[in-house]
Amino acid sequence: MKKTRFKPNDSQSDDLSVMAISTTMADYRLAFELNAELEINLTKQADLPVYISGKQAVKFPFYFFKHDHNAECYLIEDRTSGEPMMRSFLLFVKGHFDGVDPEILPDRVGGIADIFNCNSIEFRNPKQKKGKLAKISRLVNNILSDLEYHLLEINREEDIKKVKLKPTQTRSIRKLYN
Repeated sequence: MKKTRFKPNDSQSDDLSVMAISTTMADYRLAFELNAELEINLTKQADLPVYISGKQAVKFPFYFFKHDHNAECYLIEDRTSGEPMMRSFLLFVKGHFDGVDPEILPDRVGGIADIFNCNSIEFRNPKQKKGKLAKISRLVNNILSDLEYHLLEINREEDIKKVKLKPTQTRSIRKLYN
């Protein structure tokens, strides 16, 4: 049987922008600073398992914010860079937030103290075959393929945690109707 890989169509990711962030901050501190700067509420979720190569998944710290049905924001730490002093993060912004222009977003994020670099990533460029940009592009595509399944799992766990009402009526409710 032939293996198939998920390849996002241009129509699937038209409103998705990806930024690479280099900083010395921990993931929770960066999430706090982004929340303050962009007026969002990134919250820590279960680590995102990404299958980069082979059968073993690499776990990435994962922060998530959803604003209505129009906009979502994900912060993921890139643990494949191998830099011990400098941390790399990927910020995915899907949709449009009120007061946040996607074109000036890298400048706003780059203006936060202790962020050394913030660049937009073009991950849909099939011409890149070698180099660091091609490696980042492959990583972003791997993350996107595993992200949807991870979000479904998070939503399923939240539904289980919700309080469910009993389908039977109690005596006090029956007295009201009699």
